[in-house]
Amino acid sequence: MIIKKTLNKKFDLVVIGAGSGGLAAAKRAAKHGAKVCIVEGDKIGGTCVIRGCVPKKLMVYAANSRKNILNSKGYGLSHEKLSFDSKVLLKSIKNEVNRLSELHLNALEKLKITTIRGWGRFKNKDHLDIIDLDKKSVLDTISAEKFLISVGGKPIKLNIPGSEFSWSSNEIFELEKLPESILIIGGGYIACEFACIFNNLGIHVTQLLRSNNLLNGFDLDLSSSLKETMTSSGIRLIFNDELLKIEKKKKIL
Repeated sequence: MIIKKTLNKKFDLVVIGAGSGGLAAAKRAAKHGAKVCIVEGDKIGGTCVIRGCVPKKLMVYAANSRKNILNSKGYGLSHEKLSFDSKVLLKSIKNEVNRLSELHLNALEKLKITTIRGWGRFKNKDHLDIIDLDKKSVLDTISAEKFLISVGGKPIKLNIPGSEFSWSSNEIFELEKLPESILIIGGGYIACEFACIFNNLGIHVTQLLRSNNLLNGFDLDLSSSLKETMTSSGIRLIFNDELLKIEKKKKIL
């Protein structure tokens, strides 16, 4: 999408955020005859398409495929010098994310829903300023009878020195290549899922937790079973400890 001034600046409904909720609301309103606009500063599709369900499941499929190949001797199958190129996987994931995002955009165009790439900031109760992607200047101003705020959420990095050197679950999918080893902070279900994915892809995984259990708030039997499975698969779990800072050091060859 190209940032441009919209000729029609008055809408019945302006949706801020083009995730699953925003898309569903915009399409439903348009089908009822409303003049609708969606404002989005990222790809169309939201968390599920861009940095959640879709890319993560593709990683799961790749990880499970490698795991199954390595455990296939009992079925009479053999493999020699199995290799994994993370560049190919990550590129394929990005291509699929872009494809699905374009499908959503095409669906909006068919319903004559205006899409504006930029960030929304309320000027007053009836008007919305469109801010550029760098969040520095106002590109345009639009108005609407109704506004729907559907911006979702985002990961918050640790408030420690050196946190700028870390990745969140968002940046993982933007990498060109996966690392040889990784430290995962936290014991929630997203952290555990990524730990298992990376481990099955052949990456050395260490997981650091402040508590003494995985999946705090879940059933203790489930937590204990997961701990046993992850440990036996080669994931190093460190409990009752906390990361204080991150330092970037030159790689020693």
